[in-house]
Amino acid sequence: MYGCGVPKRHIMTNNPLEQCVSDIDALFALNLPIVDVRAPIEFEKGHIPGAINIPLLTNEDRHQVGLCYRQFGHHKAVELGLELVGPRLGLLAKLGREHSANNQLIVYCQRGGKRSQSMSWLWSQLGIQVYRLAGGYKRFRHWTGQTILDSRRVLLLAGGTGVGKTDVLLALAEAGESIVNLEGLANHKGSAFGAIGEAPQPTQSHFENRLAIALSKVKSGDVVWLEAESRRIGCCQIPDGLWQQMTKAPRIYLERDVTERIERLCLDYQEASIVELERALQGIRKRLGSETHLRALQSLHANDRQGVVEQVLSYYDRWYEKHKATYQDQILEVIDISTMPLSDLIGYLKTLKDEKYGLIE
Repeated sequence: MYGCGVPKRHIMTNNPLEQCVSDIDALFALNLPIVDVRAPIEFEKGHIPGAINIPLLTNEDRHQVGLCYRQFGHHKAVELGLELVGPRLGLLAKLGREHSANNQLIVYCQRGGKRSQSMSWLWSQLGIQVYRLAGGYKRFRHWTGQTILDSRRVLLLAGGTGVGKTDVLLALAEAGESIVNLEGLANHKGSAFGAIGEAPQPTQSHFENRLAIALSKVKSGDVVWLEAESRRIGCCQIPDGLWQQMTKAPRIYLERDVTERIERLCLDYQEASIVELERALQGIRKRLGSETHLRALQSLHANDRQGVVEQVLSYYDRWYEKHKATYQDQILEVIDISTMPLSDLIGYLKTLKDEKYGLIE
């Protein structure tokens, strides 16, 4: 999952079947299933990507225990927690065994306290080797923030809507380049229509978690390719640490014949419903202007998807030209990719990268 081999200095041993891991990179190096034992409501707000939720307490249980703690103190809250969890111990034990790999797993809670300690004890009684994250999710969030802040060599792909930047980015990955697909991490294509056909967006915290994992996989010294995005991708915002690096990064602009762009966008949204497209158009009504918005709606209800795209593209192209002018001094090259084979484009982009970062003599 995240590599192999754990430096022994990062593991504190107590019970041979319960080991406390204090380093996030060492945790990932274990390459084992990760179990989050927090309540579902906590898990949904954000978790270690790839983790499985086996909650010790339900959302209601957690609420009741917290209320008891505030009213009657620590000991009464613990007693109530034991009373609530007791009937589910058998199921919790079974779930731990089912989700372990080679009889091993990783467990964490919010701060590495009683919840993960309790589940670690339970599963170790079944002979499962349990690695518990010291500091819990709070420690992981600290690692997330630090990872995003790390300085990197960044190169951006820019270009108008419908140019195909994401396809090029994924092709770079296939060619062995380091990339981070921000739109993929945010489950959003970036425009007012970007949520159509996508899974629900993650919370801001979980977007940051996913981003940190992706960045951590970029080898030290590698140049990382990103799309030139607006700071907001739907409801997700690119964190300041990475955003500052992106605003200063060199960028390559891709251009494509407008007819091709319209065809690509019509294909992207051919399955979108009229209701979804109406909602997206309403979101940019003021920016389109009342007349353009009305023409787009008329095209939509006449089943003229091309007409809708043509109306909307005029707005996005104005934004694109403004964006291009703002970053004029950082542009390495402007490439018309209308007739260029993808393999040739990828080779050329790699050459531009190597020249920019002194990777070739």
